[in-house]
Amino acid sequence: MQHIARLFCPLLAACSVEPTTSREAPPLGRQTGETIELAEAKLIIEHNATDEDTGFQGFVDGEAWKSLELRDSNGKLQLSTATKGNLRTLGLTELFFETNEPENAEVPIEELLALMPAGDYEFTAKTIDGLVAQGVATLSHTIPEAPEITAPAAGAVVSADLDLTITWNPSDTSQCGDDVTITHYQLIVEKADQPDHPGFGAETIDVRIPASVTSMRVPHEFLQPGTAYDFEVLAIEAGGNQTITAGEFSTL
Repeated sequence: MQHIARLFCPLLAACSVEPTTSREAPPLGRQTGETIELAEAKLIIEHNATDEDTGFQGFVDGEAWKSLELRDSNGKLQLSTATKGNLRTLGLTELFFETNEPENAEVPIEELLALMPAGDYEFTAKTIDGLVAQGVATLSHTIPEAPEITAPAAGAVVSADLDLTITWNPSDTSQCGDDVTITHYQLIVEKADQPDHPGFGAETIDVRIPASVTSMRVPHEFLQPGTAYDFEVLAIEAGGNQTITAGEFSTL
């Protein structure tokens, strides 16, 4: 995977588009009224080094809104959503989205990045109170190298009566071999076959830890006998982009 990843690195600098002045509709921000800040506005890249696929993720949070737009640094509309019916009265306060994640063999990473050039993207919302809420998300094209899992071994069978420690080697370079600042790692552990749960709940461990930590203990209380588990270790760099290495184990 590392050798394949480096093939597209010289092309990353070309992942931009010519400025355009075309606009599908006037930005919401041009409407009259008080402007406030969104609480959060994020746009990142997620690369799965194990499955070899890549996509974009976004998140916005703020005062309850009835419509929301996302525009790139050239003002081109990328996303538009609006509530209808009773939801228009209630409004939305959070929105998380992720794009399709095409396999790198089908859509090379440099082609994917060209669809969303690095730069500032502006979220603009019209609140249910008639205000305009805005926030800027800066998208970086720096993708961290995958963390290398050192334990447990792939397909390991472990005791459900003992704590399990998952360890990995630190990731300190980008896919191109440049230095990168890792701010956090994230560990997700869940049953391979999740039962149906009411609401959004699931039997999952999901924790973010400082970049100085490269191991995490899974308590035996979480583990059940004769059960298969999947887990992921994510390296998260300063711009928010993250790379996943996946693994699996089962219990006696």
